[in-house]
Amino acid sequence: MTWETMPTARPGPPPRPPWVTQAVLLEYEALAESASRLRVLRRNLVEALAAGAAVEPGALAARLKVRRARRFTLGNVSVAIGNGPARELLDMIEPTTSRLLEVGRSPG
Repeated sequence: MTWETMPTARPGPPPRPPWVTQAVLLEYEALAESASRLRVLRRNLVEALAAGAAVEPGALAARLKVRRARRFTLGNVSVAIGNGPARELLDMIEPTTSRLLEVGRSPG
């Protein structure tokens, strides 16, 4: 069989992925709860270090790194170049698609 005589794949729906199991959803739920607690702990650590708190001597160390970045929001750009030009610029940019996973108790 040569390249020219190879059969082509027929278009059709993509294969269905395997099930998302309840065990995986339960694991996700437990990790999400831990992640929530981690965000709170992180915020508290950042605030303490920013206020000048010392780190207890031991095996672990912590420090804050400060990074600066520009945020090109509609509000910021409008202040710089005016609302009309900012909206024109925004209209030229394709929206970014994001996926948000929501896991919760099913009804019933």
